[in-house]
Amino acid sequence: GDVVSAGEDGTLRLWPSEEGALATLLASGQEAVLAVATSADGRFAVSGGWDSHITMWSLSRRAELRRLEGHKGAVLALAVSSDCRTIASAGEDGSVRLWDLESGRCRRTLTGHSGPVLAVSFTPDARFVVSAGKDATLRVWDARTGSSATVVEGHAGAVADLAVDASGGAAVSVGSDSSLRLWFLDWEPETPEHEHWDDRVRPFLEVFLRHRDRTQQPDGIPTWSASDVQVLLRDLGWRGFGWLAPKRVERELELMARNRGETRTEESLKTQQLARQLQREQKVAPAKHVFERLTHNLGLKLAAAAVVLILLVLGIAAIRTPPSDVAKINDQTLVDMVRLFEERSSRLRRGAAMAYQEKPTVTDETCVPERLPFFLDIALNSERQHEPPLDPGEPCLDPGFRKVYADSIRCTGVLGGEDVVEEIFERAETGRHPYRLDDFMVVLVGIGEPAEPRLRRALTDYSETVRHLAAVALVHSSSPSAPQILVEALGSDEMRGVEGASYVLTELIARGAIDEGRAFDAVRTLCRSIDPRVRRNAVRALVLFERTGPALEVLNEVLTDTDPEVAAAAERAQETMRNAKIQQVFGAD
Repeated sequence: GDVVSAGEDGTLRLWPSEEGALATLLASGQEAVLAVATSADGRFAVSGGWDSHITMWSLSRRAELRRLEGHKGAVLALAVSSDCRTIASAGEDGSVRLWDLESGRCRRTLTGHSGPVLAVSFTPDARFVVSAGKDATLRVWDARTGSSATVVEGHAGAVADLAVDASGGAAVSVGSDSSLRLWFLDWEPETPEHEHWDDRVRPFLEVFLRHRDRTQQPDGIPTWSASDVQVLLRDLGWRGFGWLAPKRVERELELMARNRGETRTEESLKTQQLARQLQREQKVAPAKHVFERLTHNLGLKLAAAAVVLILLVLGIAAIRTPPSDVAKINDQTLVDMVRLFEERSSRLRRGAAMAYQEKPTVTDETCVPERLPFFLDIALNSERQHEPPLDPGEPCLDPGFRKVYADSIRCTGVLGGEDVVEEIFERAETGRHPYRLDDFMVVLVGIGEPAEPRLRRALTDYSETVRHLAAVALVHSSSPSAPQILVEALGSDEMRGVEGASYVLTELIARGAIDEGRAFDAVRTLCRSIDPRVRRNAVRALVLFERTGPALEVLNEVLTDTDPEVAAAAERAQETMRNAKIQQVFGAD
């Protein structure tokens, strides 16, 4: 792959792997660049030096994306975790900082070294961080809790550098005492009991697929060979996932690969947004610098006057002030929406089956635990019960089959647990009739609180069908904690989670999970998301508000949206707000 180099001359250069290609100058500054690291998927690089901040770079765009500030002193070492989720930085201030690569937030500050930290590295599973410092010690930190798991002593002077081997079984350190030391790391991977899958492996699969984007088929799906999979399985073993069944890993890879085009678009949108945001910050940077100089040399009164002058010169005062009036929910619209929401919740919670029925059907069958395998097989594989397969949208002529199917849907929800949730999602991904998907929702709602951990993870799934199934199940669940999972997802940095939760934003408001004041803030923020799918979902919730003031302002914005589907949804929303026909909301995309 390409190589990134940093120098005391303040430059950062990208050296392509192609023979004869010239290096690209990424940065040129006054301060020396002392540390550089790249992500395992080749998308990003991070650099740091005497200026005390960390700079994040997009290698594909050859552009600066973000600056991370927090160290008090030079940044001396950097590392990126193998799952490409976390940056570790070591500083002259004696701290190690862990940064979220997606959001740029500092998640943890690790303190314990009594002097500058000169080196830092992750273990292959990204669970631990190993640091070394001028105090002649190595420290092993738990990346999730921030606690210092082990302090290693042995060098007689500063430890200048270290590396952890690919298997995670050993580390090598080099010191100013002219010694090179090999340390055996005694740690055990976390192996869940009675589990068949662990979603924590997904980031490593994402890295694998990003490496193969260059070998993608015309339809955008990456390709790989059997030997590639063997190398992946070996690496997963080093990262604590050696217990996973190879066939299950390959199946997950295939599912993720089919959605790779969508994921690649999300990643590109995020990169573009970061680049645009940095450009805006750089435009006002000269004014900020003048302000800092004025504030430093003048009293508070003169500094305030200087601020006013700068605002006038830059024309910032011309920025439009938001309207002072408050967005108001249309009471009648909300009443109608609540009624529709409660009707749907009642049907899902009662276990009413839709497919093959003459009307939504709830049976009185006694749900015997010993019959769960039978009920589950019918619920998952009803299409195989007849030859040729039945149309779920048409009533089955056999009343016996209709009853057996309705029994199976309700009893699978009553008796099932988290393992059933997994099987429901697997079947949903293969493409189902809308009535069958509705019946899958019945099962998920019926399982209730035991399903919540898996539903929470499903909100960030690569499959849009899975995300939406999880969101609907959570918003209609009788568990009081379920809606809060969706509210948290709306405010997260995970784009897929935001999209999944925004799919039921209207229902969340109707349920009362978001109060009136926060509801409009959420709708307005999501209507301005970089993801057009999120904007489209948010527009559906905009119809709950009266077409005046801030709500009208947001409506006018989305009516001119560059995405045709968002603009079309906005036109429907405008008509709905105008005529108060709330029935148009459900099912409108």
